[in-house]
Amino acid sequence: MGNLVANLQSLSAGRLITLIGAGAAVLLALVYLTMRMAAPPMVPLYTGIEPEAAGSVLQRLDQMGIAYLVQGESTVLVPADEVARLRMTLAADGLPNGGPVGYELLDDSQGIGITRFQEDIRFLRAIEGELARSIRTLNGVANARVHLVMPKREPFQRQAPEPTASVLVVMRGAATLSREQVMAIQYLVAQAVPNLKPQSVSLIDQQGSLLAGSAGDGHSPSATQAADARASFETRLARSIEEMLVPHLGPDKVRVSVSADIDYDRVTERQQIFDPNGQVVRSTQTSSQTDSSTSGGSENTVGVAQNLPQQATASSAGNGGNTDNSAHKEETVNYEISSKSLETVRESGAVKKLSVAVVVDGTTKADANGQPVYEARKPEELAEIDRAVKAAIGFDEKRGDKVEVVNLAFASAAVVDAAIPEPGIMDFFGRNAMTLVQWFSLAIVAVVLALFVLRPLVTNLLNPSESAAGGGGGLNALPGAPAAPGQLPGAAAQHMLAAREAAGLPASSSGPGNRIGEIVDSNPEDAAGIIRSWIGEGAA
Repeated sequence: MGNLVANLQSLSAGRLITLIGAGAAVLLALVYLTMRMAAPPMVPLYTGIEPEAAGSVLQRLDQMGIAYLVQGESTVLVPADEVARLRMTLAADGLPNGGPVGYELLDDSQGIGITRFQEDIRFLRAIEGELARSIRTLNGVANARVHLVMPKREPFQRQAPEPTASVLVVMRGAATLSREQVMAIQYLVAQAVPNLKPQSVSLIDQQGSLLAGSAGDGHSPSATQAADARASFETRLARSIEEMLVPHLGPDKVRVSVSADIDYDRVTERQQIFDPNGQVVRSTQTSSQTDSSTSGGSENTVGVAQNLPQQATASSAGNGGNTDNSAHKEETVNYEISSKSLETVRESGAVKKLSVAVVVDGTTKADANGQPVYEARKPEELAEIDRAVKAAIGFDEKRGDKVEVVNLAFASAAVVDAAIPEPGIMDFFGRNAMTLVQWFSLAIVAVVLALFVLRPLVTNLLNPSESAAGGGGGLNALPGAPAAPGQLPGAAAQHMLAAREAAGLPASSSGPGNRIGEIVDSNPEDAAGIIRSWIGEGAA
């Protein structure tokens, strides 16, 4: 320790500052790497978060003093051991709050100056936000937006226009919506809006693909929907046949393929039939009329005497005459002929033809030597399977259905041991590969710093004379410890005396001056090195 302190005191100010700076830099580098590797890993707190919501979240994390990292534009990373606590804390604070706004819009009072139009817009936004929140809860849906169009009835308009809706869904990763999920979203939106029909709800995804719309109104399905419905029907029918045959044939012993010809046309027929034999009196109208008239002749002549008032005219009752009587009767009878009106609607999805192919595997038996031998199914067994399949699918020969049962040998699958192997050293390396790489890198850095930075510094501190001598014959004299007058440093003198004795020259015991002269004469190179070292120390 005394030599170390003496060596440090002998160093110049520049070398001492350099030594201290290098040591501090190495120490800080090791501390930083150690703390960085010992820190918990950073995992996503929120992904796909909107910028306005991310700003409020980062501000709250700063207030809590939580270290975080922002990756990309929509991912916030926090320490893994803080994720659950931070999510619950932020949720209690209503964060992130960048999602759709719902009925809380109606909680804020807008004063008495708000118009009816503004109230309607707020109510519409509230419904859209609530529907978007409900859709976002579905599995695989990352985000959703709902647009409602609720037109009002104009003056002098007989019928109010029907409302419509548009829904945009953003899926997570490669997730997709099935046909049932699309219909569920349509009915969810339709039942929440008055007078809105499910057929009036259009649905698209983030790729711009139309999932439901005008072509998907339920009456005229599009080609894609028809293909999906056909594939679903074929899969369901094939699965039911396999489930029926597996208990008899065994697992992985049967394969079923179904091809269905389905009519997706919607046909409406209207008929009106009149029955001529089914006459019924509906009404009867009768009218009658009777007329009577009498006409007769007179024998009296016509003259002036007949027209005089004083003259009595003979009665003409006894004279003959004609009487006319007439009668008219009219009757109108209305008959109603019975009629029948029929309207027949054939919905789409009627099966026109079925084709089913069933492939069964044979059996395997052991021969006399214990070797497995393949044996095909008997024709009687295939016929029984054929009858069972026909009964299961509702076979109709008039419709043109076909069923084929074929016996083919299946390729043998590799036998996999069911035992789960114990985790070994390679599994450990696989799970902790990154951690091991980090620690190994830290170890390499530490070794490099120790060998190429610390070791030369320590060596220069303990033996500064070697570097100062510049190859002075291996002398080990310490600077700062001057020799007695007329004497060389001990190690150098011993070296020179040993060299003189090895050369066969007597060691002089005269005075110090004579001894120095003899040593310099016998070892001029070593003497020159010592002098150069003295000069270097003086310059320092």
